[in-house]
Amino acid sequence: MGQEKGGRQKTDLFSRKVYFDGCRYPSYGKSKAVMKRSRRNDAFLLLCPVDTFSLKVLTLHDLIKRCGTPALFEEWRKARWKKAYSED
Repeated sequence: MGQEKGGRQKTDLFSRKVYFDGCRYPSYGKSKAVMKRSRRNDAFLLLCPVDTFSLKVLTLHDLIKRCGTPALFEEWRKARWKKAYSED
C-alpha cells in the first residue's frame, strides 16, 4: 500500500525498520505522508505531518477500506478477520 500511494521505500538507520516516505495522503493528494510501523509493532500507520489537516493518522485497515479497491478490501478482510463468536 505504501508503494501504491507513491512512497519510496527507505530503511531507518537507527532501528533498521523499513518505512515508506513521500506517500500521497488520500484526502489532499500531496506527497508528504509517511507509512511506517507503530511503536508496538502491531499495526502499520499512514502519518500526516500537515498541521491544517484534522485526521493525522490512518491505520492500514482504514486506508485499505477508504482508498483500496473492493477486491483488495475483501482479500484483506478474509486474511485478517477472526471470528469472535462461536455457537456451541
